[in-house]
Amino acid sequence: MLLAAAGALVIGVVLAVVSGAEQTSTAMDRLRAQTNASDVVFGVDGDPGALLNVLAAAPGVLETEVVRVLFVRPSGADDLFPSYNLLTVAPITSPADVSTDVHSIDVPFIVEGRAADEHRADEVTMSDALVAALELQVGDELVLESMSSAWVDSAYSGQIPGPPDGPKVTVELVGVTRTLADFDRYVGVLNLYHRFS
Repeated sequence: MLLAAAGALVIGVVLAVVSGAEQTSTAMDRLRAQTNASDVVFGVDGDPGALLNVLAAAPGVLETEVVRVLFVRPSGADDLFPSYNLLTVAPITSPADVSTDVHSIDVPFIVEGRAADEHRADEVTMSDALVAALELQVGDELVLESMSSAWVDSAYSGQIPGPPDGPKVTVELVGVTRTLADFDRYVGVLNLYHRFS
């Protein structure tokens, strides 16, 4: 059922783009190419190694990549819930080797500022929609608050987990981005690196 709903959503977006102005469909094609947009996304609990092996052997699969979805949000943004209406991602090379960031799929396109230095945990980029919603600009500092596994488990089991219970960190917004995730259900996208987690 989930795949049918996702397929319907994708078809709806394609039809809307095709029926729109020619420049709009060309802009979407350029964004897909510029960001090396993924075609399929899987959520995996535990070690994704077995799934990566199956996908790598599948006909037509050109690339795979593992990213972490982190439960982090701008402090005070109580209306943003990571993995629901806020996408907070951190690319990693592989589950076994997180010593370097090799990010080749869904690479954010920088529309203002610059990409974050992947060796610094105190630099982030955000989608233009999230920057606008939070009334930020490149160069601003903001505090990110995180949620523990216990907090996330409590929230997903229908309990009211209370305020985020993880560490807070001050970061600098160094770039404004755009990816295909901006056209999904999310209020915005927050791009981090594995050194943050």
